[in-house]
Amino acid sequence: MHMATLNPPVELEDSANVESFKFVQSLYLLADYDFPQCFYFHIKRLWSDAGVQECYRRSNEFFLIESSKYFLDQIDAISDESYIPTDQDILRCRRRTTNVKKVEFEATIPKKYGHGIQEFWMFDVGGQRGERRKWFSVFAGIDAVLFLAATNGFDAVLREDSTVNRLQEALDLFRDVWNSKYLRGSGMILFLNKQDLLKEKVERGSKIEDHFPAYKCFKAHKAEDNSSEYTRVRSFIRELFLNITRAEVPRSCIDCAHSGLLSSESTVRECFWHYTTATDTDNVQNVFNDVHSMIILSNLSKMGPS
Repeated sequence: MHMATLNPPVELEDSANVESFKFVQSLYLLADYDFPQCFYFHIKRLWSDAGVQECYRRSNEFFLIESSKYFLDQIDAISDESYIPTDQDILRCRRRTTNVKKVEFEATIPKKYGHGIQEFWMFDVGGQRGERRKWFSVFAGIDAVLFLAATNGFDAVLREDSTVNRLQEALDLFRDVWNSKYLRGSGMILFLNKQDLLKEKVERGSKIEDHFPAYKCFKAHKAEDNSSEYTRVRSFIRELFLNITRAEVPRSCIDCAHSGLLSSESTVRECFWHYTTATDTDNVQNVFNDVHSMIILSNLSKMGPS
């Protein structure tokens, strides 16, 4: 419904699709809908329109759920009355997080870590600005923070503030979390997420230097492929985050350590990072490996120099 609000606006290429546009628009504010077969007919017709495809190409200019293309490309399968969602379909569904959600689950520990069953408590916190004030209620006793950063947001703006770049907001938030006096004793695992969407966006011609000018002078490490634009972009974004962890600890955190609220040993820590996609089922294994490494580093730090 954003075609007319874009600047410059986008129009349907085929005027015959106006009927479908009006039909879908009439459903926009409905809370419940049964999705009859005619709905899928209109959606398929609109999705094949060149004007709608151009609107999608410019989706960084408005808010759009990132799995939209995935489901729209499968409209024939989804419209089948015998359709059953696959695991990938379910993983690509999105539900907005409000308040703090506690999720408890058990997972099998890999044999090299002692085998058995490990119970996990995870707290899912809403990333929107209005949700962040609720985080402090769960900060105490956190062993590890899993920070998911949407790397494809380098050319998009916040839903709640159209003047703020989405990736820059993630960087600012990461800095606040990394330097928080309440989390200085917690491990940090950074998921540079949505790599599939980042690659698609870069290959589509989106320029990160239009939003982060420092990219023009950036060179990836020698071991990385500087000839690949996508590889160079993802390396640049990674360094934006890791540079935050390399900066000097703010004085407020050091003062907190000296006051007895924080042990001085906890000011030395690692940030473990991974390139991931939203549907990557190997992330749990990554968490196992990183937490194991955190325990080793913590024990070595407490032992001190030999």
